[in-house]
Amino acid sequence: MDDDMILSQAKDEEDNGNWKDAANLYIKCRHFEDAINCYGRKGILDSILNILKILDKGKHVNEIRLCAKYFKEMGNHTYAKQALLKLGDIKGLMALHIEFYQWEEALQQLKTHPQFADKVYLPYADWLAANDRFEEAQEAYKKAKKPDLALRIIEFLIKNAIMEKRFKDSAKYLFILGCEYLSLVENAENPSQEDMDNMKKYEEYSSKAEIYHAYDHIHRLIEGLLK
Repeated sequence: MDDDMILSQAKDEEDNGNWKDAANLYIKCRHFEDAINCYGRKGILDSILNILKILDKGKHVNEIRLCAKYFKEMGNHTYAKQALLKLGDIKGLMALHIEFYQWEEALQQLKTHPQFADKVYLPYADWLAANDRFEEAQEAYKKAKKPDLALRIIEFLIKNAIMEKRFKDSAKYLFILGCEYLSLVENAENPSQEDMDNMKKYEEYSSKAEIYHAYDHIHRLIEGLLK
């Protein structure tokens, strides 16, 4: 039986609702896209994966992308990753890791593809902040080259620490904030107005840090006497 006859039979089987038989016939006559769609509409990912394994990157780019599409839609990060790796699509792979919050894999990938750092660290920082991991978020915002967001995180930590009477932590975060402003100074010997403003902020927050550090001792002493 030639491929045209097999294809015609496959279409008949699909029209009659025999999607499994149709998929097998589509594979037999190498109409992989139709076979993938048969399995994809039913959510049979393992069968799509089996097709993926026999696809040729040089000949079946669209079919491999279709596999990745179904894997992503069905929430299977592992299978989708296999499809994108087969294509050598590093950009798509990074986007996949981000979409599925697979930060460990995304950060590991950055070691060999650092050009994607900005695209990874910003959503990673947002995710860290949303999960109350503020100190890690602050570092991630810095790596994403978003110093304004990094400073905002530290200011949030200072406010929370003061409200919760954690004055030692307040002092620590104030000093960190001062150092962040100092790191923004581009020329300390011949400073611009912005450099001078940042140096003043360093002095201001460093002084506040010393005050809160000293007050922490007083607060703990008072708390001890009241017990």
